Amino acid sequence: MSAQSTTEIETESPPLFNYLKEEIPLEDLKDYASPRRITSIDFLKGFAIVFVILAHTASGWLAPDSEYLYGILLSLLDILGPSLFVFLS
Repeated sequence: MSAQSTTEIETESPPLFNYLKEEIPLEDLKDYASPRRITSIDFLKGFAIVFVILAHTASGWLAPDSEYLYGILLSLLDILGPSLFVFLS
């Protein structure tokens, strides 16, 4: 009786790995470094920047006796502006 037993190990890569090993021509690669801009998001970011500017300059263009209005404007615009900008970024 032959005591020689051979076990074969499959060394072939799965199809996914073979696909990943293939060389892809440079013409087929898409440029992901410069995505297209979404104008509606850029428009809302512009509003957020205007909100921050208004909140920081409101004391200069409001009458001195309207501190209550300034407090409301500052609390709304100074929270909404940066939050909206960061959320959209």
